[in-house]
Amino acid sequence: MKILLFFFLLSYVSGNLPLPSSTSDTAMANYLTKMWTGYHRTLEIREEQMPAMNIKKDIIIFNDETFEDHIIEFDAILIFFHGKHCDKCNDYMAEYEDTAKDLIMYEPHISMGLMDCSGVGSRTCSRLRIPRMPWFKLFKQGQMDQDYYQSRNKKSMIKFMRNFFGSPIKKLRSVADVEDYLQEEEGSVIAFFNKKETELKEVYAKVAQDLHEIGLYFGYVTNATTRVQYKQYDNKIIVVRSKLLGSNFENRIAVYNDPLDQVTLHNWIIKQQLGLMSFRTRDNEFLFKHPLTVIYINVILDFEYAPQATINTLKMRELFMKTAANYSSQMNFAISDKKVYRTELRNCGYSNEKITEYRPLICIYNDEDRFNMKMNFDSEAFSEAVDKFLDGRVQRYLKTEPVPDNNGKDVLDVVSTTMEEAVYNSGRDIFILFYKPDCSHCSEMMPTWMELGKAMVKEEIDILRMDMKANEIPPELKMEFQVKEYPTMFFKPADPEEHALQYVGKRSFRPLLQFVMSQASQELRSWDWRGRKKEVEEMEEDEEGIIIENNTNNKDEL
Repeated sequence: MKILLFFFLLSYVSGNLPLPSSTSDTAMANYLTKMWTGYHRTLEIREEQMPAMNIKKDIIIFNDETFEDHIIEFDAILIFFHGKHCDKCNDYMAEYEDTAKDLIMYEPHISMGLMDCSGVGSRTCSRLRIPRMPWFKLFKQGQMDQDYYQSRNKKSMIKFMRNFFGSPIKKLRSVADVEDYLQEEEGSVIAFFNKKETELKEVYAKVAQDLHEIGLYFGYVTNATTRVQYKQYDNKIIVVRSKLLGSNFENRIAVYNDPLDQVTLHNWIIKQQLGLMSFRTRDNEFLFKHPLTVIYINVILDFEYAPQATINTLKMRELFMKTAANYSSQMNFAISDKKVYRTELRNCGYSNEKITEYRPLICIYNDEDRFNMKMNFDSEAFSEAVDKFLDGRVQRYLKTEPVPDNNGKDVLDVVSTTMEEAVYNSGRDIFILFYKPDCSHCSEMMPTWMELGKAMVKEEIDILRMDMKANEIPPELKMEFQVKEYPTMFFKPADPEEHALQYVGKRSFRPLLQFVMSQASQELRSWDWRGRKKEVEEMEEDEEGIIIENNTNNKDEL
């Protein structure tokens, strides 16, 4: 046993393998034996199930064919995309091979792979849109999960893979483990508690599971000796923010002081991870709560390829932080990349010319409303813009055309700013068409729609149309008018208590007319129930000024 123990301790020293909490020879030997058995069993499984795969130094070597055929067989795998003439790839290869050797000891179900983008894997690299080399991607059961942007040293990579593909929370057994989490570049969460506190651990584990993929490492400390070293955090949960979000306006470590509750803790961790102002991307935008002020700049965060541009981005963020600190209790703040959110900026009223300019742009979001804060940007103007929003002194932005002149028109044009008045406050039934000028089906039916408008001139019904390329439905009306394709038509009765009804029939004149007749609040005066125009002989008024129609086609023969 002593010889076996010595062998495994040597493996521990060279590979930094974890040790069990018990330090007895028997416990340690059993623990390491279990790891060693798992390692060899994994190799056997690989050889049995994937005979077509090329395995070298614990790394799966892929080509275009084996990737397509076998990637689905891996529960979790990190693939290193490299090229023969990539110097950085060659420099890192030995570190990657060493990482793979140790990782299989920790988590036998997690694999690491290689793909040569300059040769046998060029087609796959092109299909996956690998932007440059070296590049790393995570796959779960054959599906591309995320890119790996973190440090490329063995320690960081193993910790990342174990955290995101293993248990959501890791037991930190020593001061060195805790310090590792406190210094983690990507941020971490640590709970310090007595191992008898089962409720705290249960709640903490559930929250960690929910937040497993937002980029934080979750650890916990129960060892009494270790907890003494961090007595200021004992029986508490702390969040260590990412080093990238370091600022003079907030501490890197935040302490949870609220009552223990899963929802409260969940929301608190997210808020603390984002800090006063974080970088909002397509991957994390769902984390940002409203009201939200978004500053759009040219974001570059790449210390390896663009260090000075990255420093400039962080300096610009620091300029905004003072305002964010002053208003943090009233709203949230974020920074987004102009290039990524070009469409969002256009929807907030900014032209392409403005978007391509260097200066920052601001849009404030509150539920479905958007507020375009046009200004010459500086810290003072930024604070004034936030004040205006909070005081209600700024109007929301709606994409809209100018108010149209509908005098003498059979079909009334509606824009975003007039839609509520035209639909809800006219006191008449309305039948509205949502269309786009470049929609061929819309163009085909437009003459029919104009004919319907002319046919309804003498009725208590307004025929409307709205150009959805130049306008939008106000947020408060979207629930009733859910437009998912074009053309789309809705009939809304004059009674405000009645809801709009979507028309789904044929787009020819008679079916449209019959639909209007079936929904109209009042009987049509110019059309009979068959959808035929009434022949009016004469129209006269009685003593009270009410129009009386005498129709030849409705008279009964004697």
